[in-house]
Amino acid sequence: SQVDLPEEYRDYIYNECLEVPEHLQSYLLSYCHEAGFSAPFADSSFREAPDYVGSEEEMDLINEQRRILAFEVYSHFIKNYDYTMSPGASPVNDDFVQYFLSTQKRGYCVHFASSAVMLLRTMGVPCRYAEGYCLPPTLVAEGQPVAGESVSDWYTGPTTLQEQGIIEVDVNDSYAHAWIEIYMEGYGFIPFEVTPADMDDDMGIPDIAGLFSGLFDIDFNMAELPDANPDDNITQPQEAISGLF
Repeated sequence: SQVDLPEEYRDYIYNECLEVPEHLQSYLLSYCHEAGFSAPFADSSFREAPDYVGSEEEMDLINEQRRILAFEVYSHFIKNYDYTMSPGASPVNDDFVQYFLSTQKRGYCVHFASSAVMLLRTMGVPCRYAEGYCLPPTLVAEGQPVAGESVSDWYTGPTTLQEQGIIEVDVNDSYAHAWIEIYMEGYGFIPFEVTPADMDDDMGIPDIAGLFSGLFDIDFNMAELPDANPDDNITQPQEAISGLF
């Protein structure tokens, strides 16, 4: 059945969430070509909003392509870039994303999330940058119940929090994180983790990455991640995400 979106929200998804700064467009397009991502660059319509999605099959095809491209970008980052909390500053006159992708090649969540948004938008995937705090389950389990508070005052919709009540936890900057959210037809914006885990760091990054990985069933075994090569590995991301929807 046709999926109808309010005009303003549709404009937000297919204009604002596909926007790429003009000075970056040619660079990012060349970068995506060289990386071997499987976006259909030959067809200019791939960056245009569909008039409507007429069936679940059509939605599945659109969503499948978006998920595959997201996994290709994530795999590309893991194989070619390093996670570090001390990447150094970007030169004043250089674009933050372009400098990271072309020269710096090391950074933390803000670098990876910002760059992933620009790359995916270039390939026609509506997405947005998000940041906040990601708390591992172990921290939540250690929280203390707060008397006199109702879950309904803080949260709407189905949630297992109804069984746990409101708890208070100590949160510091080590739990700050940036990630991306990809628009999936028929579902809305879905969080996706693009920052490689730093396995040598005890600051909680692997836990944060693992928290997001549960949404897309990501395996952090680098040897099993697909290359950004659609000819040899196009089936691997499909198999990895088949259980999400």
